[in-house]
Amino acid sequence: MREAIRVLASFALLVATGLAHAQVPPLATAPLQIQQVSKDMAGKDHKEIRELLLARFGEPASRSGSGIQYHHWLVSGGELTHGAPFDSVTFTDQSSRVYHLPPTRSPVGKGIFSSLEMTGLPDHRGSTQWVGNLYFAKESRYRFVDAADGMPSDPAEDPSINFFVAHPNGAVEMRYVPPITAETLFESLAPGTVVAFYRFTSDSGDELRLSMKVGTYQFDTEFVSKDGLPFQLEGNWEASSEDESEFDDDEVELEVDGDA
Repeated sequence: MREAIRVLASFALLVATGLAHAQVPPLATAPLQIQQVSKDMAGKDHKEIRELLLARFGEPASRSGSGIQYHHWLVSGGELTHGAPFDSVTFTDQSSRVYHLPPTRSPVGKGIFSSLEMTGLPDHRGSTQWVGNLYFAKESRYRFVDAADGMPSDPAEDPSINFFVAHPNGAVEMRYVPPITAETLFESLAPGTVVAFYRFTSDSGDELRLSMKVGTYQFDTEFVSKDGLPFQLEGNWEASSEDESEFDDDEVELEVDGDA
């Protein structure tokens, strides 16, 4: 019985982490049309890539996102997705294999502490309101900066329900979910994969524990809690080098593998 429980527990962990060590599919196995798109994207910025895709495939079949706008095309038996302002595109085939165009290699450890954007929960139209940004600093610190944009307040701005509004400064610890390590390629992780556990401890001693998982779109990450959250907290792997914050003058060095 114990052995059966152990096997089931191992299987559950494997499912929860989304088979983290899955192989990144080589571009040569993608449809020829997709391989050509990847070649034609070489040296282009996100605006030129968008123009290329519009000229090649016409208007997108659908759009999604609020802060970042994603355009989706149904081509070559799969879905091609581009989100501005990124210089890359993803193609998901019928077997749910995800190709990054052009091919990229992004170790998880390089983007694990990028800054995060907080928005309120979607309203009945699917729209969200910006609440603020969460920054990570050296010496395992975090700082929340309120949007202060003069817009009508969102329920997520209430300090009685939002940990970060009530406690904008504190310490943060993170540990990877095995078998994920700092060297695991982000491209090998399926949407929904839980990558790491975070523990936020405010300067007043209050705690909040969150899990970070791979989001739906390219290089997108989401933070979740088993008890649910009154806000959305999201980041992007490619955004870390472009954040403008006094916290980002030097390379961020945070405590990793703590008992978060």
